[in-house]
Amino acid sequence: GTLTERLQLMKWVGGQDATGAASGEWRNVGTRYAAVIPEGGQVPVERGGVQRSVNRLRVTIRNDATLTTADRLEWRGMVLTILALEIDPRTPAITVLRCESRAK
Repeated sequence: GTLTERLQLMKWVGGQDATGAASGEWRNVGTRYAAVIPEGGQVPVERGGVQRSVNRLRVTIRNDATLTTADRLEWRGMVLTILALEIDPRTPAITVLRCESRAK
């Protein structure tokens, strides 16, 4: 098939530290296979007054009802932030994720 790239699905697990302050960590909740396609190279963005470039990616994955934009993926040493999820009613078994990448 075309879903040949191996990704790790990461979910934020929140909690509290010994002082009662909010804390948490990203936890690997499993491997997913996907097709990963770059979308038009790097896009300039400004965050916190800093100009930088990010790579935008289109990730095609089997539909997973637990997946949200609050999750992230790890792929080839990069962290992929999920910007949007798209499910086409004509192909309900597949979800297209619009992501941006950054170094791990």
